[in-house]
Amino acid sequence: MGYTLTLRKDAELDVGANFEFYEEKREGLGHDFLLCLEEALDKVQRNPLNYRKSHRELRRIPIRRFPYRIFYLVQGQEVIVTAIFHAGWSLWSFGRLLRPLRPICGRARSGILLWMTMGFGSGIRGIEPAT
Repeated sequence: MGYTLTLRKDAELDVGANFEFYEEKREGLGHDFLLCLEEALDKVQRNPLNYRKSHRELRRIPIRRFPYRIFYLVQGQEVIVTAIFHAGWSLWSFGRLLRPLRPICGRARSGILLWMTMGFGSGIRGIEPAT
């Protein structure tokens, strides 16, 4: 039985901001960030319970080559990505990680809806709009 991967709007905004930051640093680096992020999301979707808990039920996984962590919750067969934070940031200064879940604007097997709507995700597979 597989897990579905859902991203909160906050997480999608994090991805867009990080993509733009890396693209400004060097052309193509933002796309490298997206590929490494997609790799980490695939790992989480395959086995979300494999990664350590940060606080209560909140789990995290590092993004290879980049100093970011994906924070997520597992609820039944659904993985809910709450945020993507820089590893140097204080987790507790960002209370939005632990806020009650709000409506989610996009679902993904791997990849993020924001990338597609902003034109960043050409070639990234698996975007499904929320129903």
